[in-house]
Amino acid sequence: MFKKTLLYFIIFIFSSVITKAQWHQVASIPGEEVSLLANANDLYAYSESGLFRSTDEGVSWVSLNQNLVNRNINSLLIIENNLFVASFSGVFKSTDNGQTWESISNGLSNNGVYALVCNETMIFAAASGKNVYSMQINSNQWSEANTGITNKSTFSLAIKGNTIFAGAYDFGDTNHLIFRSTNNGSNWTSIINGYPAKKSANTFCVYGSSLLVGTAGRGIYRTTDDGDQWTPINNGLATAHQEIKSIIAYGNSLFAATWDGGVYLSTNEGESWNQINEGLTDKTIFSLTVQDGYLYAGSLYEDGHIWKRDLSEIITSVEDISTSFPNNFILEQNYPNPFNPSTTVEYEITKPENVKINIYDVNGRMIKELLKEQKDTGRYSVVWNGKDDSGKMVASGNYFYQIICGDFAQAKKMILLK
Repeated sequence: MFKKTLLYFIIFIFSSVITKAQWHQVASIPGEEVSLLANANDLYAYSESGLFRSTDEGVSWVSLNQNLVNRNINSLLIIENNLFVASFSGVFKSTDNGQTWESISNGLSNNGVYALVCNETMIFAAASGKNVYSMQINSNQWSEANTGITNKSTFSLAIKGNTIFAGAYDFGDTNHLIFRSTNNGSNWTSIINGYPAKKSANTFCVYGSSLLVGTAGRGIYRTTDDGDQWTPINNGLATAHQEIKSIIAYGNSLFAATWDGGVYLSTNEGESWNQINEGLTDKTIFSLTVQDGYLYAGSLYEDGHIWKRDLSEIITSVEDISTSFPNNFILEQNYPNPFNPSTTVEYEITKPENVKINIYDVNGRMIKELLKEQKDTGRYSVVWNGKDDSGKMVASGNYFYQIICGDFAQAKKMILLK
C-alpha cells in the first residue's frame, strides 16, 4: 500500500511538472484576430472588435472602446501615458488610459492606417494609397512622407537607429517591396536585393545590428547592412509554416508567430528554429509580446484567445550569444530603442574579465546595477526591464548604460518611452 501511494505521488508530481512546462490559455476577448502589446504595468489586446487592457497578467480584461469611432484596430502605439490606435477610420489618441478618444487624422488623405511607429520626436503611419505619413509626437497634423514609394499601399514599418523601413505591396500577386528612408521619410529607396519580390513584409523585428522581416509565405529574411542584402533564415521552419505574423526579440532569443505552425524559437540569431507549442491548441498566432517574465500569444479563433507561457522554461535573462572569440571589446546599441518596457544590451569581451554594466539617469546618478559578474571571452546579452535597484519602474526619458571591463569602458544613450 505504501509503495502504491508513493508511486501515485511521484506520478502526480511528474505530471504537475509536465503540465506547467507548456502554454496556458488565460483569456478570450471579442474578435478573431488578436494582437498584443505590453508596457511595464499593463497588457493590451486589440482586434477587429476593439482595444482591451489587463492589469493582472491577462486574467481579466476591461474594454477601452468608449467613443472609439472605429473598433477595427490594426496597430497600437504607446508613448508615455498616451495611447494611439490605427484603424480604417484613421488614427485616434487617448490621454486618459483609453477612457476617451479623440481623432488625430488631420492631413491623412486615406484613413485606412495599418501601422504606427515612433522615434524620439516623430510618429510614422503606414496607410493604403502608397502612403507613409509623419507627425510630431505632440501634434495632431499629419504630412505625407512617401516620395519614392511606388506601391499601392504600405503595410508595415520599423525604425532602426536613424533609418525607417516600410513594407509595401500591390494588391494581387505582383511586386511587394521594402523601402528605406534615412531622412525621416522625406525620401525612400527600394531595398530588395535577395528579397522575394512577390511576398509582402508582414512584420519587422530589430535585433541588435540586424533587421528581420517576416514574409507572407517565404519565412524570415535578415539583413545586417540595413537592407542592401537580404538572406533567408528558415532552417527548421516548416515550409507550410512560413507565413510569419509576428517576430519579437528578447535577450538572446527570437520568437516567431506563424500561420498554422504556432510559435517558433531561435536561440542562435535565427540560424535555426524550433517549435515551442506544448499545450498550444491554436496554431495560427497573430502576435507575441513579453511582460514580467511571461511570453504572451494572441491567436486566430472565433472568440479571440490569449495564451501565456513562463519564459523561465525557455530562456534566461542573461545569456551567452556565441562562443566565438572577438578581437575587440564591443558595446552594442541597445534594442529596441526607444523601448517599453524592456530592452536588450549586447557586448563582447576579448578575455576573461569582471564585467559591470550600470544604468544612469541624465543627472549622472546610478539607478541600476544591471550586471556585475566574471565572464569568459565571448559575446553576451543582458535585459533591462526598466526598473531601478529598488524594483520601481523608472520614468520615461533618456538614460545611459555603461560597461566597465578591465581597462575598457564605454557608455551609450537609450530612450524609455511609456
